[in-house]
Amino acid sequence: MALNKLAHDLLVVNPQRAETWTVIAIYNEAKGKREAAMGHIDRALALNHRNAPTYYFKAWILSFIEIDEALRTYSNAKRFQPDVVTYRALVENYIKSQNLQSALKFAKEAHKLMPNHPYAACLVPLVYVHASESKHQESAKTNLLSIMKKYPKCEDAILYLARVYAIQDKASEGISLIKSTIEKSPSPQLYTMLADLHTEDEKTFDVAIIHYHDALKLNPLYEPALSGLDRVEARMKGNDQPQFDEEEDDTA
Repeated sequence: MALNKLAHDLLVVNPQRAETWTVIAIYNEAKGKREAAMGHIDRALALNHRNAPTYYFKAWILSFIEIDEALRTYSNAKRFQPDVVTYRALVENYIKSQNLQSALKFAKEAHKLMPNHPYAACLVPLVYVHASESKHQESAKTNLLSIMKKYPKCEDAILYLARVYAIQDKASEGISLIKSTIEKSPSPQLYTMLADLHTEDEKTFDVAIIHYHDALKLNPLYEPALSGLDRVEARMKGNDQPQFDEEEDDTA
């Protein structure tokens, strides 16, 4: 495994760098050894408490365990490296915790800090996608279409617009949008969204499963595809709810 070799080589070259132990942590997480991974992350931070990628990876793990602690850790990553990736993680996790007010705050902060970055521009519409009022979703759609016109290859804008279509019971429009994009530039994110859209209709669950597997062919460890696959299989057994239920939060 290439990651294992990289971890070994880094350990030989410089065992006193945070990056070395972060890579070892990533390898352990990939092998399903989460407790060991967290131990290596703590060792990395002991070597360099300002290492943003280490905080980011720790927060990513925590997002599956304890969302509030994940948000605090993402904030540490942002403090040392305020880039669009970290801001996006913060916004997405505040949405996950149903705190749209904080999500909107960081979305606006990101756009102010990076006014010409297409992915930063997508964050405010992303928050409005998840708002309970349809007027916010319409605003999100308008903004995302504008971003796509200026940046036609902006994958986030395409993915978020597909979410709007799903929430508005227009999954077929989202499917057409994602299919046309996949033809030019396939990615695990696009295949997963295509699969999610197909879960809107019980008659196309089998198609959803195919596309989750398409995503996993590109990235076998892509968590949204793995969880999506589990979810649709559970729904086929009558044990789960649709992917795109609107979240009840009126803070946006």
